[in-house]
Amino acid sequence: MPALERSTSRNMRLIALDIGNSRIKAGLFLGEKLEWVKLLTFTDYIGAYLSFWVDKYQVDTLAYTNVNARQMNRILEPSLLQQIRAIEITGSTPGPVRNAYRSPATLGSDRYAAVVGARLHEPTEPLLVVDIGTAVTYDYVDAENNYLGGGISPGMNLRFRSLHQYTSRLPLVKHQDEVDLVGSTTVDCIRSGVQFGTVCEIEGMVRRYRKLAGDRLTVFLTGGGAEWVSQHVDAVHRLEMHLVMEGIYHLASTVKAHA
Repeated sequence: MPALERSTSRNMRLIALDIGNSRIKAGLFLGEKLEWVKLLTFTDYIGAYLSFWVDKYQVDTLAYTNVNARQMNRILEPSLLQQIRAIEITGSTPGPVRNAYRSPATLGSDRYAAVVGARLHEPTEPLLVVDIGTAVTYDYVDAENNYLGGGISPGMNLRFRSLHQYTSRLPLVKHQDEVDLVGSTTVDCIRSGVQFGTVCEIEGMVRRYRKLAGDRLTVFLTGGGAEWVSQHVDAVHRLEMHLVMEGIYHLASTVKAHA
């Protein structure tokens, strides 16, 4: 497979939004450099943050992935759309990875953007992106550059909440960085089971993907829980916290180049 060509829109000033189930990740690109990243909740005054970036840095484009359609009217306010061009990234947006998903219309746009971002870092070999957020997602691109799909399982916070909601006596526990493998209290046992259980799941899934793709497989870890997991999992080659942001930028610049 030929080396991946970089975007031709190198001077684009762009806001990238990854609109998730529980929060929004906003990134400011000045040219190809990601200058700022801001994590927002749906209760924040999102329009004020975006308008500040637009005015201060003369941003001309906003591109976004979205898995939470109910929030779009609050995020893309009419006053903002009068100032900039908005580009929605979907699984069918033209890019360097071919969407070979059997149900392409249902592919989460954040998952597609993540594998595009990973492809910028690894242009030729098969790759697996493990994204740890509300869900843990596994996204696989083969050596012929086909996105074939992957897997979805509950993220750590969902696991904590499920143990609390679907039992009568287990408390609601939150993630923490320091955790003992052998829990000496019920809270510690839940924390060990959820956090190290997630690590073991990822290691096991990576082993299975290596059987499929071979030793050339490059494994990326990204998402809100990636930094902690990367300290405990041995099966990951690269920690790249902003793959979705990078993929959004590349796909948006491709759209603008062909407009």
